[in-house]
Amino acid sequence: MYMNIEQLAQIANIDFSKFNPNENNVKHSIVIPFVQAFGHKDLDLEHYSQGTRFDIKIGGKILVEIKALKENLDKHVEQVKRYCDDARPLIAILTNGREFRIYSPQWRLPKFETFNDYIIYEFSITDLNDIEFVKKIADILCFFTSDDCEFDEHIQKREKEILKYRREIDSILLNQSQQADVVKDEIAELEIQIEKFQEQIKLKRQAISNLNSINLPEIEEINKTYYLPSKKRPQISSKSLILKPLPTQTAKEEKKSLEREATAKTDNGLKIGNRKDGDLAKGCLLPNGSFRVLKGSLISNSVAPQFQMNAPLAYKLRWTYENDETIVNRKFTKDVDFNSISLAAKVILGGSFDGKQWIPE
Repeated sequence: MYMNIEQLAQIANIDFSKFNPNENNVKHSIVIPFVQAFGHKDLDLEHYSQGTRFDIKIGGKILVEIKALKENLDKHVEQVKRYCDDARPLIAILTNGREFRIYSPQWRLPKFETFNDYIIYEFSITDLNDIEFVKKIADILCFFTSDDCEFDEHIQKREKEILKYRREIDSILLNQSQQADVVKDEIAELEIQIEKFQEQIKLKRQAISNLNSINLPEIEEINKTYYLPSKKRPQISSKSLILKPLPTQTAKEEKKSLEREATAKTDNGLKIGNRKDGDLAKGCLLPNGSFRVLKGSLISNSVAPQFQMNAPLAYKLRWTYENDETIVNRKFTKDVDFNSISLAAKVILGGSFDGKQWIPE
């Protein structure tokens, strides 16, 4: 395998502040030295094929399309696709000198909807300073040192790697989406509670208004009987019924207080289980009102038939934790905090249970 590391390093460190950005300069100062650094000397420049012209063709296997330095490569993807449909190269390179995209037009694995999905490498010119990366693309670019079969194998190997990495990315994105759905459900529950509280506040304020409007004849009778001057009754304001905050602690005092409360709560441990599985999990209430299930706790072997319908939030959490390896082989791999003690019970027992299932250790 031939690679001119020094030449690639020189290309990677070009000073673009003094660089003429037109397409011709990109071709002769960057792209041609780039392909020559992988051993290609016999280049077919300005190659014509079926009425189209692309910039470089190498051995009938590599097609190179070059754009000016400031060009957006996305605008030229369809052009490269058309060239590949006509010339049928094994790989195609689209570059503006600063960014490089290597395509596999004859993708051997399941087909994609857009030509951009056939990118097998996308990198910046500065990545050519990374020798390990250069070795990877050399397997594909140095095809003349291998027979066609081996060259094809390198491309297929890279295609399989890409599919694997895309599956991993999709899994991460799915997990993130599922976690977001859980939070959305929690928000929806909180909004329902807020609506209930707002309705209760509205009713209480109406009650105050009703009290203010009621005449109090007993007061008038007292005034009349004892010849007292009439005294205006103070109005009760609903706005004044807002709880005032307690005097704030200093940050240091608050931290010590929370630490004392946390210690007290943690020492008062709770456990939960069922008849079939016995003791499953241990946990403790936290000062902020949430509930912590301790590392090493187990979830039930089975779940209730209507678990998903009766406790959808707990069902999603349990599924998410098993998929992101928070729970492995039914066991919690770390401490997990729940919004409530009842939610923790639902997740662990796999059904619509309340916090009363937790008992002192």
